[in-house]
Amino acid sequence: MAHSDRHTLTSKSDRRSSPNRSTSSETWFSGHEAEDNNSENAKNTRRLNQESASLDWHRQKMSSSPSKTIPFPSAEDTTAENLQGSKVKDAEMRRGKFQRSDQFVKDRFDEWKKHSSSEQRKIDEMFMREALMEAKKAADNWEVPVGAVLVHDGRIVARGCNLVEELRDSTAHAEMLCIREASNTLRTWRLSDTTLYVTLEPCPMCAGAILQARIDTVVWGAPNKLLGADGSWIRLFPDGDGEKSLEPTR
Repeated sequence: MAHSDRHTLTSKSDRRSSPNRSTSSETWFSGHEAEDNNSENAKNTRRLNQESASLDWHRQKMSSSPSKTIPFPSAEDTTAENLQGSKVKDAEMRRGKFQRSDQFVKDRFDEWKKHSSSEQRKIDEMFMREALMEAKKAADNWEVPVGAVLVHDGRIVARGCNLVEELRDSTAHAEMLCIREASNTLRTWRLSDTTLYVTLEPCPMCAGAILQARIDTVVWGAPNKLLGADGSWIRLFPDGDGEKSLEPTR
């Protein structure tokens, strides 16, 4: 009985120790599960880092590679190109106009030499120098340097220079002042049998006054390419055959 009891006690004791063995086994397995989880997390972290590095590498490569997109011209670019083209066309038109004006001046000069004797040319040059002296007076007063003299019977009856700024009068051109002075000197508005020498091709206003005053001959020096009324911009004076043109020269 005693032996049996000890066996029983031992058995009971064995049974009591069984839960302890079970608890330590669970702890062992749980420890290994934690290690496995840490290992799995480390793998996931490395994989994420590799993917992130790969994405960064692709982004850097795309940003460094030249763009293959085709840019379309904007409205501003189109407008700028049109303006540039129009400026080029305008410049070509002005260049052609100036070339034609230069040819016209050359033709007029050749015509003057052809139809005037050497003696008459000397007379014209002498009176043109007087007109240039009047132009210098205008330049000294910071005016547009234009001068004019009116000759009757071989003598100067009137002088004039540009006084637009001094008189604050847009009609105070050299030709206009010269015509007014000549009319007062000769006591008539009819200035027939006179010759007007002017350093610049008359404008349409002065050309009208010259025609109204019945001045026979006009001798001018430099072409007025902006508002010349004897062919540089428009022709109001009659030609040698009596014809005149009111159309601007192209």
